[in-house]
Amino acid sequence: MRTTRALLRCAAADLFHCLDGKHLSARYQKLGERDAVAVLGHFLKGHDVTSVDLRHNELGEAGGRRVVEILRQHCNNLAQLDLRANELHDSGVAAVGSLLFGVPIALRSLNLWNNRCHPDGARRLGIALRKNRSLESLAMGANLLEDDGFDELALALAKHPQLTSLDVRSSYIGDAGVSGKGLLSLVRGAPALQTLCLRNNQIADAGVSSIIAALVGRADAGCSALATLDLHGCWVSPRGLAALREFVAGGSGVPRRIILQSQQSDARLNVMYDADAGGWSDDGDAQSHRLRAADTFSWDSR
Repeated sequence: MRTTRALLRCAAADLFHCLDGKHLSARYQKLGERDAVAVLGHFLKGHDVTSVDLRHNELGEAGGRRVVEILRQHCNNLAQLDLRANELHDSGVAAVGSLLFGVPIALRSLNLWNNRCHPDGARRLGIALRKNRSLESLAMGANLLEDDGFDELALALAKHPQLTSLDVRSSYIGDAGVSGKGLLSLVRGAPALQTLCLRNNQIADAGVSSIIAALVGRADAGCSALATLDLHGCWVSPRGLAALREFVAGGSGVPRRIILQSQQSDARLNVMYDADAGGWSDDGDAQSHRLRAADTFSWDSR
């Protein structure tokens, strides 16, 4: 009876939709393992689904693994998968990694935001990422990656030929995390990378220096400059901002946009560099709102 109600709720309330047989969404439905399996089993039949959105449900680790099994069976052309905020934990995140290689599926976009993924989960996902060549966008924000987890992900994505966007906001990453081999290898080695979102982490001046070195290395490797570097909500002081300004003035490997707003109470930095808008602005929030309205890159973490 409970599963039947879940199916009816998703269909009748129009919160579930498979409008053209390609896009399936059942978000914010409080679906647990049993309900999610029933919903997917019912609605995937007869449809060549390319996009699945199950954000903000209650899959848990076991539910995440079951969902992955169903997707492997029924979605050979799956390109976009959103499982944010599902309490997948490390084992569930690792299970999602099985969709990244050895199957007909060629995922282009994967969102695992806010799933209580720790460094070990990042390491296990990284094993799969090393074998993947299709992914263009990976969102791992609001997880418990810490320095080691970010380093594992960055190393796994180094030399990835298609990756354009990596979002690891609010993931407890500090200076050590962006000063390891991972960030340098990623920024230098992923030729298609355009957006690097590091907002709301504990990155301070030493981390900024490491990021600058990686960006210079990217230019030296012959890769195009990033479109956006997001450091909003980090711990950068005026000294770090001065280093960024000097880097921008040098002109080698400079992203088209740099967003910086500091969490340091005595710094009060809220600036943005936008090459298309004439350079530096002291009203970073206004500029970032303008970019959000223009949908310059994915800001949606809901």
